[in-house]
Amino acid sequence: MREKGFLGLIVLMVLVFAFTLVIPLEADAKKGNGKGPSENGQANGIRHIVTRLEGEVTNLQNDVGDLKDQVNVLYTPIAIATVADVDGVLSVKGTDSVLDVSWETVRYEVTIDGEYYLWEDYTTNVTLIEEFSGLSVVTGSDGGVLTVYIYDADGVPVRNSFQFVVYK
Repeated sequence: MREKGFLGLIVLMVLVFAFTLVIPLEADAKKGNGKGPSENGQANGIRHIVTRLEGEVTNLQNDVGDLKDQVNVLYTPIAIATVADVDGVLSVKGTDSVLDVSWETVRYEVTIDGEYYLWEDYTTNVTLIEEFSGLSVVTGSDGGVLTVYIYDADGVPVRNSFQFVVYK
């Protein structure tokens, strides 16, 4: 949204510049006030510059639009969930794409519908809820599932509630 506002401001500035320079020169040329052909040539030159600037602004707007399309394609959320782990009992609330979340000895395993999860192909954000002081999170993949490891300050795997978003 900021890009549209910024680009709109650029277009407005270009148009104001164009009208402040081109219109007075054209008016002088039409009056026949004795100005020679060099002034008329100057007005045509300025008109040409303004046209080129407007073209560049249009190209810039198109480039920003293309970039937005690429970003939207590259970073689309495909799975979102909250995993509550209270006294060893898991409760999962999330999108339909989150098929299963389980605790496997030292880590959580998350199965995402239609995805063979390899950590290199996804961006995953994990946020701890409940106790998080001194805890750290590491994500990875194993056998096509997302793995979430939570460690205490001594490096011991622990169970804790968390939220996650997976982008593809």
